[in-house]
Amino acid sequence: MEDNAQTPQPIITEASEKPKTKNPYKLATVIFAILALAGAGFGVYEYLQSNQAKQRFSDLKIEVKNTDGSTTIIETDKIKVKDDSETIVITDMTNKGTEDVKKIIGEIRSAAAEHFGISEAYFYQTFGYGSTITIPGTNIKTSTNESYGFAVPDKQDELGERILLEVPDVVKETLSGKGFSSSERLDPPLNWISLYYNSEKDIYCLVPESSSYYSVDCTKTSWLTNEKKELVLALAKAAGEYARNWVDAEPNDIEDSPVSPYQRLLATTNDAHLHFYRISPESEWVFLGGTQMGRTSCDWYNEDAKKAFSGTKCYDETTETEVEL
Repeated sequence: MEDNAQTPQPIITEASEKPKTKNPYKLATVIFAILALAGAGFGVYEYLQSNQAKQRFSDLKIEVKNTDGSTTIIETDKIKVKDDSETIVITDMTNKGTEDVKKIIGEIRSAAAEHFGISEAYFYQTFGYGSTITIPGTNIKTSTNESYGFAVPDKQDELGERILLEVPDVVKETLSGKGFSSSERLDPPLNWISLYYNSEKDIYCLVPESSSYYSVDCTKTSWLTNEKKELVLALAKAAGEYARNWVDAEPNDIEDSPVSPYQRLLATTNDAHLHFYRISPESEWVFLGGTQMGRTSCDWYNEDAKKAFSGTKCYDETTETEVEL
C-alpha cells in the first residue's frame, strides 16, 4: 500500500510523572474505614454505592483499618464496578508467592517501627495494581498487575519530618540484609527511584531515595502474564529507542478500529504516551509516535495509520486545528 505521508518523527518530551492513560476522570479520593481484614489475606468485599459507582474510577483508593490497628490502602485497579448493579467489589489476587512479598513488607514495617521507637501501626501497608520490574532476559521494564507496599503517613510534625529524612536508609538497610541488591536507578525523570532485586525470591522493590510522600512497592516478575510480556516486548521492539527500555500496556488496552481488521493501542513509557497500530491481529505492531499529552501530528499518518486511527483526532500544524481522521 502506498504511503501518503513521510515517516513520522516521534516526539517525546519530559514530564514530572508517568502519564495516566486509562481514565480521564479525576475523582476525589474516597475513604472507607468499614472493612476489617484478617492478617492472612484479603477476602471479597462489597460496598453499596450510588449510581456513581457505575463510573470508572481513576484515583479511588480505599483505606482499610486492620484488626491489629494498622492501615491497608487498596489501589484503583483492585476495585471493580459491576455493570448490573450499584456494587463495588474489591477482589483479592491469588498470584503465587504473595506471602513472600507481604513478608518483606512486614519486615520493613518492623524495622522502621523499631528504628523510630513507635508502633508498626503508624505505617501504612498498601495493596496496589502493580509495580515496576525488568522482564527476565531483557533490559525492558514494565509493570505487574499486583504489588504490596509500605508507606509513610503525610504528617507535618517533628516525628513525621524525622521519618521522611531517615526512613530511606532504614528501608535500604533492611532490604540489603534480606538478600536484596540495588540493581539500577530508573531513567529520568524517575532517576530518584531505585530498583532493588532479590533473585532467590524473585522480588523487585521500587525504592525512592527521598520523597515528600514516601512509599515502597514490591512485586514478583512471575506475576507478569505471558500475554502481557509478549505484548510489551513487541511494542518495545516496534518503538525502538523511543521506548527508553520501558513500556507499559495491557492486552485489553488493544482497541479495534472502526475500519476492520485494523487495531490501535496507546501505551506508556516512564514519561510519555506511545501510539501504536497494526493492520490486523496477526500483523506486527507499528510505532506511530510518542506524545506528551496524547495529541498527535496529522503529518505522521500514512493510509494504514489513518484507517487504524479512524474516528480519532490529530493536530494539523498548518491550520493549527484538530482534524478527525
